[in-house]
Amino acid sequence: MKSILFILSFLFLSFPVVQETNSYNKNYVDILVDQAYLGENFDYIIMKRDSQKVKAAYFAENINSIKTKYQEFAKTKNIICYAAAGYLGGNYDVVKNLTIVSGKTIESNLNKTEFDALVIIYATGGVVVSNLKNGDLKLQGSGADPNQALNLRKNDWDLTFFKEWCAKEKATVFQTHLLAYNNNLIIANDADEKAGKTKSAVRRFLVVGKNSLGKLKHIVINCRKESGLRHASEKCFNFCKTSLGINVTFMINLDTGAQNVFGAYNADGTVNNSILKDGGVTTLDKAHNLLVYYYE
Repeated sequence: MKSILFILSFLFLSFPVVQETNSYNKNYVDILVDQAYLGENFDYIIMKRDSQKVKAAYFAENINSIKTKYQEFAKTKNIICYAAAGYLGGNYDVVKNLTIVSGKTIESNLNKTEFDALVIIYATGGVVVSNLKNGDLKLQGSGADPNQALNLRKNDWDLTFFKEWCAKEKATVFQTHLLAYNNNLIIANDADEKAGKTKSAVRRFLVVGKNSLGKLKHIVINCRKESGLRHASEKCFNFCKTSLGINVTFMINLDTGAQNVFGAYNADGTVNNSILKDGGVTTLDKAHNLLVYYYE
């Protein structure tokens, strides 16, 4: 028995544990922890998108966790970070609002009263957001007229065409709260009071914009403790503009309620255990959708 245990111990020690991710070029990613700003502390990951080396992907699944799908994806990708993104319905086990993954519709219902951010992730890894309130979505390719504005909330034909376009382009789509757009904070001043949600909570956002040199940045930012979504949004927006010098194209909310799932990796592929170490994050098996950034 002792000899068997010795052999097993030798094998375990002799072969390294396989990393879930590979490494990425550290010149494209900065991870900063516990950055103080006006009484708040931010953890954030700022990624350079101008070279298109940094890309995004999105996974969504009803009932079952997306953990297995993500892990299969991560085997061949250089993962930078991941975070739960869209909202959940039902018993917090089904995706809420319009959700399309690589052209396949997971949830067909387009929310027409809130969740104004229509997030589109292209098969090439790019991310754009359209403000559904404006009704001015323009598409390219797969029979789309780049000069025609689609109003998905008011025109059923436009919505049908959009879904067909997603299928042809293998595009991925989800809806969430749009907090800032075209360098303006647009979440209502009384949003927290109307929602009855002013309690302290960890907040997480995706901010996309350009710096003073016109370089495109994607920022996943954690607001550790704040008194409500509106208040946290304002602080995060101002922090990105003043401290990071970002002209904000859009800022959207990433779910930290039903699925506060988040993880980040260092450039050498090891898990970053510093960012959000006290943020109460939950494990991957709790996620039914996941926004993933990777380097390619």
